[in-house]
Amino acid sequence: MVALTNIAPLQGRILNSFKEIDGKIAPILNRYPPEDILVLFDVNYTLLFVDHPAMFIPNIKKHAKEMQIVMSDLSKEQQNILIGLATKAEPQRAVEECTADVIQSLQKRGIKVLAFSAALSGDLYGLNSKEWFNTTLKSFRMDFASSFPNIKPFIFNDFPLYCNSRPIYDEGVVLTNKSDKGAVLISFLKLTGYHPKIVVLIDNKKVNVEEMEAALKAFNPNIGFIGLDYNRGQEYAPQEIDDDSFLKWWKALPSR
Repeated sequence: MVALTNIAPLQGRILNSFKEIDGKIAPILNRYPPEDILVLFDVNYTLLFVDHPAMFIPNIKKHAKEMQIVMSDLSKEQQNILIGLATKAEPQRAVEECTADVIQSLQKRGIKVLAFSAALSGDLYGLNSKEWFNTTLKSFRMDFASSFPNIKPFIFNDFPLYCNSRPIYDEGVVLTNKSDKGAVLISFLKLTGYHPKIVVLIDNKKVNVEEMEAALKAFNPNIGFIGLDYNRGQEYAPQEIDDDSFLKWWKALPSR
């Protein structure tokens, strides 16, 4: 019903651990110089996730009835705002301890990397999404600013307002503000003048991979594309939560 539970397996390459990324990238480095390789990392449930049982995907699926109660009288925009708040409401944890080291290894070899999240980009009840993402990722040693050091923060003005905001770029972090990830990537390439030879997307949602693959093919069929299916973050659920506690946690979030 809601975006958090709308997760299906991707068709294509499976990534069981971030430790496997080097093996996926090595053949690409044999064909292209590192500066022509762009690796995009989804954020929520790929790099980080909320360390609270009310936000573990298996628990959300288990408590579908309670989730329906929370969402039933909210518009789609209000639902997305609520989910945006929920993903930032508690301390985060890295999906894997090696995540930051793997990203830094790619950067040291000259490969360009971006955090590429579908998250809302504006203020959510006083919480600035852009600042939150940059500060939080850096606190886990995930700093994406070095790939495009000469590109200043900008707003993608070629996209319509949604939830009073548009997609943004800031220090290596792209927030698509619920816009098509593929369309935002193409806009980024046009606005920055950067044209990779191959794009690698690490994501846990099939639709994001399909959107990006289709967008790149339409934009320039000579740009290679690899989508890696990474589901480890959405499978994590070491602690259960009862119906009342789950509902109480979600209802405590502002939604209007």
